[in-house]
Amino acid sequence: MQLIVRGGMPEKYLQKFACGALFLLALDALWITGTKNAYLPYISTRSQPIIIMGYILYALLAGAIAASFTAPTLGSAASAGGLIGFLVFSVFNLTTFITNAKYPFWLASLDTLYGTIAWVLMFVVQSAVV
Repeated sequence: MQLIVRGGMPEKYLQKFACGALFLLALDALWITGTKNAYLPYISTRSQPIIIMGYILYALLAGAIAASFTAPTLGSAASAGGLIGFLVFSVFNLTTFITNAKYPFWLASLDTLYGTIAWVLMFVVQSAVV
């Protein structure tokens, strides 16, 4: 995998952005719906509109980041997605684990694994579809 920084907007950026953001929103909706009982005892609750807005903003940010990458193959897209997803979710989950005494290490690990896989899939879908 080689990361190259170039000036200007990557080719088909807006299409990749929309594809990635929508894909991640759908995937996260499935994940959160299926695993919310695992998380609830360890996190503070917020009002539903704030939670929904947070997920939308996260999906938009993730889609924008992923759309910045151009991969020549699906394998390199998967590698880049795995690296970025692992880094993003590791930082979030380690910070949450360290600052929230209720947040267990097993949940931080599970969430990091999910995030890594989600970003692999998002990068691959963006590369395959757009």
